[in-house]
Formats: sequence, structure tokens, C-alpha cells
Amino acid sequence: MEISLRRLGISGIRYDNDRQELSGLLQQIQTGVDKGINKYRQYIKHGTIFTCDNLKRALGDSYTPPPVVDEILLAKMLDYAMSVNFGQKSR
Repeated sequence: MEISLRRLGISGIRYDNDRQELSGLLQQIQTGVDKGINKYRQYIKHGTIFTCDNLKRALGDSYTPPPVVDEILLAKMLDYAMSVNFGQKSR
């Protein structure tokens, strides 16, 4: 989350339970961020680990491991998302 916000040039956003007084605009943005990450909160807070054992067994030699999600991959994905306006149609 921190890497993504930094890449997008966004500051002042919190994604934990620490609440501060926010300006009206920042509060609106914070509310959107909160809604967006709620479905991922369990993974952020609890560190659930999923294995690929069944996938490897089913695909055998054709299995290719997924890329490591690091700052380079996040930057690449965010750059693409920004280049297509996050999938929003132009007006």
C-alpha cells in the first residue's frame, strides 16, 4: 500500500486504525481508500498464505510460478493503470 500511494503521488492517507482530523477532501479520499481495501484487510493484517500445491499437481511441467510482487512489478502495473485512466472511459 505504501509503495502504491507513493508511486501515485498520494500522501496523507492512512490504512490502519489510527484516525486523525482530516480535511474534507482528504476525508472523502480516505473513505474511498477504506472501502477499497476492506476486502483485502484480512490479508494485510493476518498474513494468510495460500499454496499452489494443487495447481502444480494439475499442471505438472507446464506450471509457471507467478512473478514476485515487488516494487518493480507494482510500478509497472500502476504505470499501466494510469496510462489507461484505471479503465475509466474518456468523456
